Amino acid sequence: MEQNKKTEKKNEMAAGLLFILLGFGLFIIHNRVNGSNVKDVISGVLLGMAAISELVGVCVLAKNGASKKEN
Repeated sequence: MEQNKKTEKKNEMAAGLLFILLGFGLFIIHNRVNGSNVKDVISGVLLGMAAISELVGVCVLAKNGASKKEN
């Protein structure tokens, strides 16, 4: 039972880090897309997705860190 909880926490941490890395990747792609009006819209959507992805990653890591301190 205890091993399951540890594995679950490790998976949550990995997911949080992946969300943050995804956010960085989307931000890099956002910087590469520029030009016409359509590309500006796509660039804006990528920026929004990058911000949301990074926030989700930080929240997952913060939740995981807070639960570690409680134990």
